[in-house]
Amino acid sequence: NLFVANFVGDREMNTLLGTFTSEGSSLHFQHTDISIDLGEVGGQLKQSHSPEATCGIRMEDVKIDPNNTSDSDTKAIVRQVELSGPDQVIRADLASGTSLWCRTDPRQLIEAGQTVGIGFPAERLHFFDVKSETSLLD
Repeated sequence: NLFVANFVGDREMNTLLGTFTSEGSSLHFQHTDISIDLGEVGGQLKQSHSPEATCGIRMEDVKIDPNNTSDSDTKAIVRQVELSGPDQVIRADLASGTSLWCRTDPRQLIEAGQTVGIGFPAERLHFFDVKSETSLLD
C-alpha cells in the first residue's frame, strides 16, 4: 500500500493525484500537468477501480532531460540541486507547483532555475486507490 511504499528508499515516493482516462484504445493517467500513456501497464490495473488514483514514482525512476530536448511535453523548473553520495538529487516544480524529487548522475550539469524535460516511464509507475491507499496493480 501507499503508506508502506513511502518507507522504501531514501525519500518518500513522488505522488501525483489524478484520473484514468481513455484516449482511443489507450488508457492514460491524467494529472493537472501531465498525461501519461500507460501502454501495457494499463492492462495490469485491477478491473474494479475508481477513475481517481494516486500515481507514485520513485525519484530514481523520474527521467530528467537537462537539455529540454526530449519528446516529453512535460517541463519542470529546477528549484534545488544537492549532491547526495554518488548522486545528484533535484527538486523540480511542475507548472501547477507540484514538486518532484529526482535522482540523476552528478555529471549532468543542472542548476536551480533551469527548465528541464521530465519523463515518467509507465513501467516504473505505481498506482494506489485514493481512499484505501491499496495498490491498483495486479
